[in-house]
Amino acid sequence: MSNGSDRTERELRALASRERRAVLEHFVATETAVADIEVLCCKVASARADGGGESPSTDPARVELHHVHLPTLADCDLVEYDSRSGTVRYKADEAVEELLAALATFEAER
Repeated sequence: MSNGSDRTERELRALASRERRAVLEHFVATETAVADIEVLCCKVASARADGGGESPSTDPARVELHHVHLPTLADCDLVEYDSRSGTVRYKADEAVEELLAALATFEAER
């Protein structure tokens, strides 16, 4: 029982980050399983900007994706990250997608 609850707790912690949600939302919205890290950098940088006027820099997003966000999502078995090719493969998870949708609704109502 603790194995499943441990995984659920890791997933919830992963979804607490808007940057990691932006990565997963990209895969869900585009209905694609593979993305280039550069595309995801733009998504993460945009998520940080929260609709600000200027185009955000992707450099900090790239560093954090590589060292923090993608490893966290990989630990939850939600993505596979190949740092050599710069590709990220999404492992669809219905429960996580339902949580993403609920969080998006919650944020839209705020």
